[in-house]
Amino acid sequence: MQAWVLLVGDWHRAEFAAAQQFLTSQRPVWCCPSVAAACGKLARSPHAAELDPPVAVVLAQSWPGQIDHRQVDQLHALAPLARLVGLVGPWSEGPRRGEWTWPGVEVVPWHAWRWRLPAALGLTPFPEGQLPPPVPKTATTQERIVHHLVASRHLDLGRQLVAVVSPDPLRAEGLAAMVRALKLDASCVPCLEQTPKGACAVLVDGWQAAESLRPLEGPGAGGLFCALPHFLLHPFPRWDDVVRAEALGYAAVLAEPLPLADLAAALAWHLGASLASGGSGPPPAPVRAV
Repeated sequence: MQAWVLLVGDWHRAEFAAAQQFLTSQRPVWCCPSVAAACGKLARSPHAAELDPPVAVVLAQSWPGQIDHRQVDQLHALAPLARLVGLVGPWSEGPRRGEWTWPGVEVVPWHAWRWRLPAALGLTPFPEGQLPPPVPKTATTQERIVHHLVASRHLDLGRQLVAVVSPDPLRAEGLAAMVRALKLDASCVPCLEQTPKGACAVLVDGWQAAESLRPLEGPGAGGLFCALPHFLLHPFPRWDDVVRAEALGYAAVLAEPLPLADLAAALAWHLGASLASGGSGPPPAPVRAV
């Protein structure tokens, strides 16, 4: 049977819908609403000739502690060679939102799935030798951060100009320094109307800066946002923040505090030197619910 992915947890929630659609376009997906159902599925799989072990187990968690580390250990024991990826919702973004932890699991925030999920699942076709090897399951959180930071240093986005829009000069300079660390040029402006010509992307620092311009047409209406990708920076974005930003034509919402590796991956994904695979990909594979 073709390599497949096991999706466990709150996969039916709206914030995970786009990521689930991506998964089904890449691999056959079996969806289980609980860890118990997933363990039952994995326990039966050796006796089903048509079903090999999954290549990845994706945990969809809406709030901290919904899936604890003991349940992760159970899944790992039944599928020891599978990649372990945690897709976490807006109420469950990292240990800073609670005391839960998943040793050995690559955690992907729901709003960053476009550039984080393909890499976590090993679906990113980097040229051989260009990036360090995948992070082992035994890596600590600090080691994973360093790994992603080192990986971002290998991206070559060209000497392009990124506009930073912020009413706060100090914050603007901080964001510009991050852009320049990626070997890009940066220009700081106080409002969207002053975006310089020739910019390849625009970083908008929060809703205050976003609302400094009159309502814009959406991405299909031929407005300003069609010309170049705009990214809204917002602390711990919620579902309604993302929906609102997409309606205004923003390419993505980037959560603050913003890691340099996330900024690099988002810019690369939208500027053509993408961390995700290009092209339309294979037709969607069937989704099976257990």
